[in-house]
Amino acid sequence: MLRALSILLLILLVAASAQAQSAADVAAARDLFREAAQLSRAGKWDEAKTKLKRSLALKPAPITHFSLAVAQQKTGEFVEALENFRAFLISPPEPGTDKYRQPAQQAVHELEPRVARVSIAVSPASLEGLTIKIDGHAVPLAALEQPRLVNPGKHEVKAAAPGHHDATQRFEVAEGGSAEVTLTLQPAPEAPAPIAPAPTPEGPAEVKERPFPIAPVVLIAAGAAAIGVGVAVGMIGLNEAKDAPTNDGEEAKAARTKGIAGDVVAGVGGLAAGIGVILLIVHFVGDDESVGMSPGGLRVSF
Repeated sequence: MLRALSILLLILLVAASAQAQSAADVAAARDLFREAAQLSRAGKWDEAKTKLKRSLALKPAPITHFSLAVAQQKTGEFVEALENFRAFLISPPEPGTDKYRQPAQQAVHELEPRVARVSIAVSPASLEGLTIKIDGHAVPLAALEQPRLVNPGKHEVKAAAPGHHDATQRFEVAEGGSAEVTLTLQPAPEAPAPIAPAPTPEGPAEVKERPFPIAPVVLIAAGAAAIGVGVAVGMIGLNEAKDAPTNDGEEAKAARTKGIAGDVVAGVGGLAAGIGVILLIVHFVGDDESVGMSPGGLRVSF
């Protein structure tokens, strides 16, 4: 009874699919099938398999399932071949397909013991967002409770979950063999929070350092020199005046001129030096808000 219902349901699905297909799709599927038949006769099973998959996608047909199963069996895809042979066997009989039923049944009988199986266990098993893939193909979590069919050969199993490191394991299984794979997902450490820069201790208020006052120093130095010259000239004039034979003679007048010149030079020097001192005081003192202390000593800004 259950088998009859399955066949009826498949007939309805095939009929609905055929109605939805265009004549162009059917023609393209037929051409691909013919090309695949030529490739298979030449022993080019991989190329034939590709053509048959495309043909089956355009128009599902029992004979295409059978032909694709044969190509998959030839290329070692036992699991896929089994499913396509079974799909052919449950398909409604079509003209010209009866002669393939017995070979399909024989192929299923031969392939069932040749397929391999793998049991997958994941720890922890209840992780939210857990995904498992075999050779890049997703495995439904509900299917983990049963050994999963795989083709003989090398495979890779990968488990992933948010907040955990991926777990990967490779295994190899022979025809008809079985393998057990256990994957343990380790929690991924949380990314460390960025380290805030350490606060710098508050130091004295930054003050601007004025350049050294060259002009006042030059004035003071020049004034001091002028004072020295003036005093020297004045002393020479004084000595010459004392040695003059008369107070009204030419020698006395020349001596007095030197004395006057020395006084003038000394006076100008004193004035220059005084101005330099005043400028220097103004530069280094100023008002209270312009003076500050730094570790290197007095710093002044205006």
